[in-house]
Amino acid sequence: KRFVFDGSKIGALKEIAASAIAPKPTRVEAVSGLIWKGIITAFKKSNPNLIRPSVWSVSVNLRPRFTPPVPENHAGNLVVIVTPKVDEAMELKGLVGVIKQGMQDFVENYVKKVQGEDGVGAICEFGKDFAEKALSDKIDFFMCSGWCRFGLYDADFGWGKPTWLSIVSTNIRNVCILLDTKDGEGFEAWITLSEEDMSWFESDERVLEFAQVNPGVTL
Repeated sequence: KRFVFDGSKIGALKEIAASAIAPKPTRVEAVSGLIWKGIITAFKKSNPNLIRPSVWSVSVNLRPRFTPPVPENHAGNLVVIVTPKVDEAMELKGLVGVIKQGMQDFVENYVKKVQGEDGVGAICEFGKDFAEKALSDKIDFFMCSGWCRFGLYDADFGWGKPTWLSIVSTNIRNVCILLDTKDGEGFEAWITLSEEDMSWFESDERVLEFAQVNPGVTL
């Protein structure tokens, strides 16, 4: 389903999500933390007797994080996935802090290894760790991919710029894709969950405080 976060709501969410670890969370961090919190809550309601750690995997563009940075138009797939993990229930501030800390640890450790003498080994080690988490039946694994700041609404192939963008339907569960709204200030979150998990998630009062569920598109 599609959840739309208005830019003004995201500003308020960032203030609520701020903590000592993440005093100035980004838009993506704040919205991701809220969605992760809602999904964890929904899953626990669907499976009250099942206690498992939760992983929120985030795709990251490596280009600006290399030393020196790689040009944005450099050919090749320079994206990797960071996997922040929590073993117990946390409030929004805590989850946003985990996402922020996970990103910092990744930049400080993994990026240096990739640019070191055994870069290939570091990539293989990461791939193994990611696969173990993604395929484990002892972890609740969720994937988030941000398609933001891509300038998609500026694309014009001769028919004018797009009025509205969406993703292609996917049958993969436990996925969240973030896209910019047309004004560039908000987000559209396309989320796939099981029917039971989604019924809990889309009725979460905290989520609904900041997001609209599949609102109409302004033409």
